[in-house]
Amino acid sequence: MLKYKNIYAIRDAEERLRRDYRWGTGHYTKESDTLLMFTIGPKAEEDATSNLDFLLSLGKKHSATHLVLHGNKIQYLADHNSNSIEQDLLPTEWTQQYREWIDSPNIDFSVQDSGQGFCHSFRTWRRAFATRKTHGIYDLATGTRLTNRQDIIQRIWDHGFASWRGRPLAVASIKWSGSREELEDLTVIADRYWSRRHKSDMAKKMCSAYTAINRYVAWPGAW
Repeated sequence: MLKYKNIYAIRDAEERLRRDYRWGTGHYTKESDTLLMFTIGPKAEEDATSNLDFLLSLGKKHSATHLVLHGNKIQYLADHNSNSIEQDLLPTEWTQQYREWIDSPNIDFSVQDSGQGFCHSFRTWRRAFATRKTHGIYDLATGTRLTNRQDIIQRIWDHGFASWRGRPLAVASIKWSGSREELEDLTVIADRYWSRRHKSDMAKKMCSAYTAINRYVAWPGAW
């Protein structure tokens, strides 16, 4: 099962150190967070490696093709739907403990069907599942982490989804980004009217729709 407490403590301390305590941080100080990183940092990395091994094995068990692993997000890309992946990822005992820890009854798990593939997503507000050393996008056939950005975007696109920008990339919600077919149509329209966007308000509005979406998501040809 997924481990999270030590990872969350370290990721939270990293964020406070990164912000240099410019906002309210309660009783935390630079000295206390540095000590925290030193004392439980190795255990957090051990937990993160354990999570990665568990998630890679789970993805292979359910014939998924790719794992997207963030501190607060786990996504599986697959060619076929698997009704039991949620049960294996979030067993009842673990889910109850996690709900108590976050003090919320809500567990955000969803399945998207693009017509070309499926994306199973588990999201939370707390960065508690991966450290910076383990987050990324993994090819489940080889177990290797992918590093070529355009290759990742193409692989996600092959499953019918746009890529949510960031480091690392993630699978974008169809509800927000639009379907693959809609994005293809939008790209054609923007390309057709791009040279006229400063001459026609209508052309400007059509191109603005493209840039507004492309600011947050990427797809082949709109890297």
